[in-house]
Amino acid sequence: MNTSEIGRHVMVGFAGTQVSDELRYALVELGAGGVILFTRNYEEPAQLRELAAEMRELSVHDRLWIGVDQEGGTVQRFRAPFTVWPDMASFAEAAPGLSSEALKDPKRREQATADVRKFARFLADELRAVDVDWNFAPVADLNTNPDSPVIGRRAFHEDPDYVAAFVAAFIQSTQSQGMLACAKHFPGHGATTEDSHTALPILDIGEDVLNKRELAPFRAAAEAGVASIMTAHVLYPALDEVLPATLSPRVIPRLLRPMPYEGVVVSDDFEMAAIAEGYDLGE
Repeated sequence: MNTSEIGRHVMVGFAGTQVSDELRYALVELGAGGVILFTRNYEEPAQLRELAAEMRELSVHDRLWIGVDQEGGTVQRFRAPFTVWPDMASFAEAAPGLSSEALKDPKRREQATADVRKFARFLADELRAVDVDWNFAPVADLNTNPDSPVIGRRAFHEDPDYVAAFVAAFIQSTQSQGMLACAKHFPGHGATTEDSHTALPILDIGEDVLNKRELAPFRAAAEAGVASIMTAHVLYPALDEVLPATLSPRVIPRLLRPMPYEGVVVSDDFEMAAIAEGYDLGE
């Protein structure tokens, strides 16, 4: 396997709003197969379109994947003049100020699901307009810990059935617009008390609980035909006492593939402290 064949499976980030020497090297010499964009790469829509065109021209592959985390709420890399959306929990509330208890009413729940579909479609349309083709959303975690420093209201709800319905609706609507979706963070990050950007969270719950609770939205994502699923930088001792889900040889074969799911598996960012402070890039 040559460098470009290996590089095809790697998505890189970079600093700045134009193609840097470092990015050029990654695309041309290392054959990186994708680029993830952040707020640091964004000035305005026309600049994004020009950037995407130049990156695609440099790519040694037939297709360069360009992705972004555009969830709405606190995790929305491109802001005005892009539509600034509320967090995902807002859609589960069905209307501003409405308690999530209202979701027990089937009519309210259907309205919330319809709102999620519209939200996902608008997100996808805005991203496609600047030649981005992969949105790392939706969050398929459960909001089981409202005080979570990393998930919280990024998740639709704490109820697995509600989250499963919203996740499926988001995915189907996103992908109907020609945009790849990504359900994250497998096998569940919502109950953690630490932020994987700054430390390695440990979630000490059994596989039976994961199956009944955290995995329900991911099963719905797989059934909805999601293009990709992102792993969590979280240690689950019941599954692997040593390695977090992203690096574990047990988690994906044991929990994800049997769903069944045969699509793309994406890691969360390797620059996050949960990985970067415990493992070198070679590992």
